[in-house]
Amino acid sequence: MTTKHFNWGYGLAIGLGLFMLLITAMGIRMMLASEKLVEERPYERGLHYQAEIETQVRSKPFIPLTNVEYQPQRKLIRIALPTAIQAEQGEILLYRPSDGKQDRRYPLKLNSDKTTELPATGLASGRWQVKISWMTQGTTYQVEKTLYLP
Repeated sequence: MTTKHFNWGYGLAIGLGLFMLLITAMGIRMMLASEKLVEERPYERGLHYQAEIETQVRSKPFIPLTNVEYQPQRKLIRIALPTAIQAEQGEILLYRPSDGKQDRRYPLKLNSDKTTELPATGLASGRWQVKISWMTQGTTYQVEKTLYLP
């Protein structure tokens, strides 16, 4: 009576079979994934990218002084900007990285204490990017913060 032993050939064949199965599964998954772009017009944004970089460099001192928090009991997003800011006009973009259809834009309306509150009703739970941009004496500033909604 002979018994077959498990040798390196069988291990190699099983390993290659599992690898091919993994590659096939990943190929099917990629083919079923949606092809939506993160940006509606990526070429136009690319043309103005240098100005965006300059805005980010100019805004760097304001990043640690800006606070974005979710207040669950009031279902509000509270944004506090540094008191030194004299925003003539501005905008707040709630950007959902996983679904661009959920993005929301609000005008920047600051109270006397340099805060503003936005309603969080109807916003999906998860990660949101909050982009706050404003203009002071013809100069544009932008601060970006990450917010997690429960």
